[in-house]
Amino acid sequence: MRGVAGGWQLAVIGSAHSGVDFNATSGIDTDLNGVGGDRATQILQNPYCEHKTINCWLNAAAFATPVANGVRSNMSPYTLVGPGYLNVDVALTKTIRVGERQRVDLRVEAFNVPNRTNFLTNSPNNPSAVSTGQQNGAAFGKILYDVGPRIMQFAIKYAF
Repeated sequence: MRGVAGGWQLAVIGSAHSGVDFNATSGIDTDLNGVGGDRATQILQNPYCEHKTINCWLNAAAFATPVANGVRSNMSPYTLVGPGYLNVDVALTKTIRVGERQRVDLRVEAFNVPNRTNFLTNSPNNPSAVSTGQQNGAAFGKILYDVGPRIMQFAIKYAF
């Protein structure tokens, strides 16, 4: 019984933090530097929706396109904050000796153990693209991506 119950190793990695800072972009080159996607202008004091959800994180009415070409936004870079993040990954491993030169390795891994939906303010395929959308687009203010569900995997390795 001791051979089955003993000798397991546990590895736990956890991460928790407040949301990631991001920009609300206008979708156009208002400062005329040749690069599109300049920051939008904030016109209301509170840029967030009253009750934040994935369908209404930023209040679209709180932003406007800068009034004239050559004018920069009144918002500093990365002043908006996305949803918080919590993740725990766990691995359980055991090596069982079989004779003098052989062994069986058992491994169980679980990622996102709490199965919490962690939302992203940027695209997982293009981290520089803000997923809340550009200020002049239909997706503006919405959270469009998440990290994904819990994943579990099991492995057995026989070494000889």
